[in-house]
Amino acid sequence: MRFITTVTALTFVLSLAAPAQEEEKVALGWKFTKGDKFRYEYASTFESESDGGDSVQWKTAYGLDLEVTAVDKDGTATLKATFDRIKLTYSDDEDDVDVDSTKKPPKGDVAAKIVTTLIGKPMDIRLTRRGECKKFEGIDKVVDTVLEDLDEEDEALVEKFKQHFSDDVLQGQIQTEFGQLPEKPVAKGGKWEGDQSLPEPTNFGVGGGRAWPSKFTLKEVREGGKQVVISQDGGPTRDDIDGEVKSDRVWDVAKGRMQSTKRKATMESQGTSMTYTAEMKLATPKEKAK
Repeated sequence: MRFITTVTALTFVLSLAAPAQEEEKVALGWKFTKGDKFRYEYASTFESESDGGDSVQWKTAYGLDLEVTAVDKDGTATLKATFDRIKLTYSDDEDDVDVDSTKKPPKGDVAAKIVTTLIGKPMDIRLTRRGECKKFEGIDKVVDTVLEDLDEEDEALVEKFKQHFSDDVLQGQIQTEFGQLPEKPVAKGGKWEGDQSLPEPTNFGVGGGRAWPSKFTLKEVREGGKQVVISQDGGPTRDDIDGEVKSDRVWDVAKGRMQSTKRKATMESQGTSMTYTAEMKLATPKEKAK
């Protein structure tokens, strides 16, 4: 009897000393198949104010239809993208712009003409399995067409438009919301690093598109590993800039697709303060940008 009791006690002690079972690792990456179609809704707000009283506010909302037209051997995909709705509002000390592609553009409104012309126009995107946006083309071509025969006042407004809505800006947005997935499978609590350039407006007057180093964490595992939440913490490296960026991204592991993302960035430099918030979500064709 004493022998059995001793063995039982020893087994219990050894079980306490045994290492905890490792969390199951999940592979995170886009899964592309030729012919796949999906749609995202994007909405963001950028606000900037200087000590001198100058202020800028820019709001963007759009619906983006995507179709996979080709997939390379390494998983990189070519996608055809089209806007089905765009809503932009912009205000500074000189201009106020409020355009909605669902409304008939007022005569002579250049920004409205650009937005309505963009609806349904095909654009090209190149996206890797890790979400790196290698190419975004299509917006600049439309803008350049509208630019023909404009007077100087309209050209100045279009240049402001291009600072916030262009191929480069959209490439940055796609890269920011879709990219920076880990190269190898990770478990809950796993971390990896990356550099993320914020969309161009967030560097207004104080950075010119510099990348902000970020740390990413697999924050949460849901539905038995079918869905995960990825958190991001980052900030600038320059001594003359104070700021941070934080985000949470919900990822569908099984489908290999981003479900939603929310982020907020703040920055102060050289007498200018900035706040940038953005949300992007997988949506049905019936949903419209708010």
